[in-house]
Amino acid sequence: MHRACVLDADAHRAMARAGNPYRDGRVATRAVAGITELVGAGSRLPDFVGGSSLAPAS
Repeated sequence: MHRACVLDADAHRAMARAGNPYRDGRVATRAVAGITELVGAGSRLPDFVGGSSLAPAS
């Protein structure tokens, strides 16, 4: 697939517009906040509730 993105402009555009499989990009921040809550040194962040183009349809 990566080679196709380099050689085929349509494939490149499709890949460039694809959804983010890592949701909102804040998982590391949420993990650290959750760990600090577990050890009594902070509080966790709200869970991510948004969607992703890769999420299964409900």
